[in-house]
Amino acid sequence: MITRLRCPDWMNTLAFTTAGELLTVEQHRHGPGRPTLEIIGGVCEPGEAPVETARRELREETGYGSSTWVDLGSCYPNPAFQDNRCHFFLALDCKPISRLDLDPTEELRVWAVPWSEWEDMMRTGVVDHALVLVACLRLMQWDGWPQLQKQLT
Repeated sequence: MITRLRCPDWMNTLAFTTAGELLTVEQHRHGPGRPTLEIIGGVCEPGEAPVETARRELREETGYGSSTWVDLGSCYPNPAFQDNRCHFFLALDCKPISRLDLDPTEELRVWAVPWSEWEDMMRTGVVDHALVLVACLRLMQWDGWPQLQKQLT
């Protein structure tokens, strides 16, 4: 028997404020039964381009917006039985533009974290969401990473 789950595409965004801090969200996840620390993420609505999902989710989850977006690529989250892709984006110079606009079942806390602290949290396992870690890997593989990394330190 072959199991195949048809899933909508997802996206994850690494969003840096004008002060150079990474916007993160802490929210309860049912799988591990505890809160996890993640980057901005969400499901692409039918007909919605992944970058539009990224813009929408950034505004909804954090109240921030950006005019500088970089496409960091995509991957299959679990090609063993899922047919969707996860798209990764970088948003730079994010600024507050609105209040949070959460779904009725969404409860989260927003944190702005210096990159050096985020790296420590990835290294020590505090950040343990696989797709968040892949997004960070994609960021570090991006041609512009050396320059951005200098700005963040």
